[in-house]
Amino acid sequence: MSNIAIYWDARCETEISDDLYTLLTAVVQETLIYHIAAATSKMNADVPYEVSISLVTREEIHALNRDYRGINMETDVLSFPAVLPPQTLPNVAAATSVDRVQALGDIVICVAVATSQAQEYGHSISRELAFLTAHGMLHLLGYDHENTLDEAAMIQVQDEILNKVGITR
Repeated sequence: MSNIAIYWDARCETEISDDLYTLLTAVVQETLIYHIAAATSKMNADVPYEVSISLVTREEIHALNRDYRGINMETDVLSFPAVLPPQTLPNVAAATSVDRVQALGDIVICVAVATSQAQEYGHSISRELAFLTAHGMLHLLGYDHENTLDEAAMIQVQDEILNKVGITR
């Protein structure tokens, strides 16, 4: 699926390789493919979508978390949906033009926190960033983990997406 434009903004201290951008792009695409195929999705594979992904410093994600969520600490990933979750939107299948772009929103990932977490969990930074990208995308698409049942479902979907791009536990 090439119907998604990703706007990257790397403001972190770490150099991001082309291979890592390629992996994260695949994660975004697979997440969207998964969601469009889900029975509850009203999204159309023919409509172009866009997402913005910012890779930021600890200070920047701390400020965003404080200002937008009221939590005065750093975090690993934040998602800012552009609109209501797509599964609640009117069915865009009837759209006659694919010129209509659906903005999904913004994902902000702190690479330094992701690096620390990768070391703590004993896996690669690539795996951690892929996980956080899938997690952020799922939030943009309306998934959440406010209760045990939703959390288990979201973890299962994240694992399926990561397996599709060759990232296994």
